[in-house]
Amino acid sequence: MKRPQLKDLTLREKVGQTVCVRENLLTNIPDLSEYLKKYPYGCIWAMGNQLNDTENMGEETNKNGKATGKAYLKTTKKLMAATKIPVLMVGNTESGFSSVFPELTHNMGQMAVSATNDEALIYEQAAAIAREMKASGVQWKWSPNIDTDDLHGYSAYGRAYSGDPDQIIRCAIAAVRGTQSEGVAVSVKHFPGKDGVDYRDSHFASTFNMQTREEWEKTNGYIYREIIRESDPWAIMVGHQGLPCVDNTKMPNGTFIPSTLSYKILTELLKGELGYKGVVITDAIGMGALYTHMPESELYVHLLLAGNDMILGPTPQATDDYIDYVEQAVLDGRIPESRIDDACERVLQMKEKLGMFQEDFGLDLEITPELLAKTHEIEASAARKAITLVRDDGMLPLKKENLHKVLIAPVSYWPEFDEAIHHTGKLLEAKGIQVDYMLPTEVDKWAYVKTMVDMEQYDLVLCGSYLRAHRPAGVPGYNHWHQRFLQFLQTYANNKLVAVAYGSPHIYFDYFTNTGKAFIAAYDYTKELQEAVVDALFGEIPFQGKCPFTLIPDWFVNNPFL
Repeated sequence: MKRPQLKDLTLREKVGQTVCVRENLLTNIPDLSEYLKKYPYGCIWAMGNQLNDTENMGEETNKNGKATGKAYLKTTKKLMAATKIPVLMVGNTESGFSSVFPELTHNMGQMAVSATNDEALIYEQAAAIAREMKASGVQWKWSPNIDTDDLHGYSAYGRAYSGDPDQIIRCAIAAVRGTQSEGVAVSVKHFPGKDGVDYRDSHFASTFNMQTREEWEKTNGYIYREIIRESDPWAIMVGHQGLPCVDNTKMPNGTFIPSTLSYKILTELLKGELGYKGVVITDAIGMGALYTHMPESELYVHLLLAGNDMILGPTPQATDDYIDYVEQAVLDGRIPESRIDDACERVLQMKEKLGMFQEDFGLDLEITPELLAKTHEIEASAARKAITLVRDDGMLPLKKENLHKVLIAPVSYWPEFDEAIHHTGKLLEAKGIQVDYMLPTEVDKWAYVKTMVDMEQYDLVLCGSYLRAHRPAGVPGYNHWHQRFLQFLQTYANNKLVAVAYGSPHIYFDYFTNTGKAFIAAYDYTKELQEAVVDALFGEIPFQGKCPFTLIPDWFVNNPFL
């Protein structure tokens, strides 16, 4: 297929390249190929066939009743062949693509790979994730996340590489290069970055980076300039947080303008001063920090005028309307056609880099046992280098002969974690140790005295915490039952309590600086990380990881009374 030129495209076709629609909104359409001729979307958000429509979005289903990666690849090829400009499939893959296709690898997230301090491993892991994505028909991902770690804020909980700009740069460059080496595009996010103070979640609230311009240049500006120059990311995702040091325009409700709506931030700063030539895509537009400012159709106009090249995720009631509305806005003179041309050209250039216009282009990778085995090998190597011993009060290494019965106590909002932690139990059982489990919801059934007696039967209590961004939604934190559960464990099992953070290690300062006998940061709950934790607990491998975050805040460390 010859690369389309702007002069050969209709206005409608050019507008179509500026939007990414949610896959689950395209189900139950009798003939999807014909539909895409009328609505020539540039990109589809792969969400794993959420509505279980096996007619349009894949014929084979996995254990969750969703399309398998193998089936999705067939669908992708069919849609690409049916569209004048090949449609690009994209997915959210901060911890691999198993959230969409469970048969794929659950990869450790950015916290864990950063803790390895091994850029070669980060490159290899990114390339492996890209291969699994491509074998599922998906060639664009929304990562890496290069937000700076704010101590107890939303982005800190599981999504950031570090709070150190230089470490973020090293990790991100390796991840971008590894991903794009396999013909998969990245989306570095969330420009213009966080300030380390505003802890809120843009899904729900208007958020702001309140740095001065000098502060921004030394942190987020420095990070983006280096990554753009050294790795040439093919896309950058813009967050909805305001940056008043660059644009202090006020919205009608009195808040600072979101970056996604700011011409000064996107066109003058990102595309102008930073010289970025790739695709600029919004974060999902249905978030509270953006969506509450004006009607959705008006958002399209202002987002494009600000300098966004692709609009992510029109809401269900507006998906079919996007192309119609933007096309009419151009014809009415509200959006210059030159702005659409620039956005469309950037998207076409990215598709060209992905090889989508080559005559022999084909998504030829297949999901095979060998492909998955290679990924698991990389994950195992990274896991052994990632796990971090934060504190040990003489408890470690454990001696198998001293452990007859162990209690595993998971603390999370995530049923998948509560189930996954049983892998650790099986590893302990393989050593001849009896294992019990107790959830936070069970603790209230126990009388205080009975709790004390029952805890005496265990030689070790392993408290596995899983708290991270989106788990739960909003600002992460434990609820009443979680905190009461932790209190029970600290009261009745403190002298034999080992805590492992299988999510954010920031819980250390909140709960474990002076309780329990040891604290380990595993950063994620992949099988490989669980295996590395057990091996290290028994002294079979060393703890090699270095926590990339400041777990004890400066205001505490620098306190003159300490």
